[in-house]
Amino acid sequence: MKQKLIENEGIPGYLLLILAVISGLAVANLYYNQPLLNEICSDLKVNEFTANLIPMVTQIGYACGLLFIIPLGDLYNRRRIIVVNFTLLSLSMASIALSGNIGLVLASSLITGICSVMPQIFIPIASQFSKPEHKSKNVGVLVSGLLTGILGSRVISGLVGEYWGWRTMYYVAAVIMFVCIFPLK
Repeated sequence: MKQKLIENEGIPGYLLLILAVISGLAVANLYYNQPLLNEICSDLKVNEFTANLIPMVTQIGYACGLLFIIPLGDLYNRRRIIVVNFTLLSLSMASIALSGNIGLVLASSLITGICSVMPQIFIPIASQFSKPEHKSKNVGVLVSGLLTGILGSRVISGLVGEYWGWRTMYYVAAVIMFVCIFPLK
């Protein structure tokens, strides 16, 4: 059952929690690679310099997403933008997991960065539909989810990479991004 939100009339707590969790999961994609670089380096047989391009390209993609994707939220249906971005995120994470060469990892990392900007669409949504007296609290909840994703992603990917290999983290992330589509549809 879809709920119709009305501007300044309030956003249900469960929806705010879902958006905060999904924000953290979306932004985590930007940082999974950092503790896994040594494993990626040895598995793909590239030097450290080349492997270190992965987080750089991911962050460049994030900057491009902020520049080009976020403004689309004012022009087009946000729900469609969100679903397309999560679909692309799921595909890019799966392609990183399946890749056999650094070129595909870098291209997929760029797409991952571009599409990981969903929290920057969720925050204005929370602000727009929150009651005026709850706007700052609700935005704070989403930012908390965002920061938890940033900090937790490195720990989780390091543990997953240590015990099950770096590709497993990307397979798991692909599934998580695919599952995130359904509560937002």
